[in-house]
Amino acid sequence: MSTDILLRNARSFTIAAERCLVFKPLSKGTFELPLTPAMVNQTLSVELYLKYILSKQGKTIKKNILHRLFNALDKNTLSIYNLNIKVFPFSTFDKEVLIHSDVFTKYRYEHDGVIDGRGIDIKFLKQICDCSELIIKKYYSKI
Repeated sequence: MSTDILLRNARSFTIAAERCLVFKPLSKGTFELPLTPAMVNQTLSVELYLKYILSKQGKTIKKNILHRLFNALDKNTLSIYNLNIKVFPFSTFDKEVLIHSDVFTKYRYEHDGVIDGRGIDIKFLKQICDCSELIIKKYYSKI
């Protein structure tokens, strides 16, 4: 596994998600905002960041379910995420991870069934990416 490619792709999918979230007015009061691709790209970015960090901790996880990736992190790294990521007052970091755990799989196949998007917060996913960059910079000096 190439960790350089993992990190480069994590950053690229974050950029892609940010570009999808650019509000583009069209004609006659309509607009373009491809939210589903933004969520898929941001979630894939989270997955790749976590796999990069896990690889630096000597672990290889093939799954793409976010809560499984988070559960595989060492306790110090997990505590950094818990301390740095803000969640809604009625929620917890662990609960939000579970809610967002399978966004990538569900939304890339949104056309196959009804997806309930309530509770999905792309800002939460972006916070994970930002925190991942901080962790990598501080502990793995790759940025």
